[in-house]
Amino acid sequence: MPGASRSSSARRGWRSVATIRSAPSAGDEASPWFPDEGLDLERYIEGVELTLIRRSLERTQGNKVQAARLLNLKRTTLIEKLKRLER
Repeated sequence: MPGASRSSSARRGWRSVATIRSAPSAGDEASPWFPDEGLDLERYIEGVELTLIRRSLERTQGNKVQAARLLNLKRTTLIEKLKRLER
């Protein structure tokens, strides 16, 4: 069945997207990126999600099926997230 299995390049793409270079590693208490006044975690995560969705869409020239595959999401989930996050 065509397209039933993901190519190795799509899997590699998912791993590279999942590795956010600017984020500190878990347990890195001395990391300077965390603001003294704290942050709105929900809003921060939404920003990360939107950035990753936009990058995946750029990489796939706007193809939502391929972008969803890069993010290991269903196409409909990607579309729903995009609508919710762009409000």
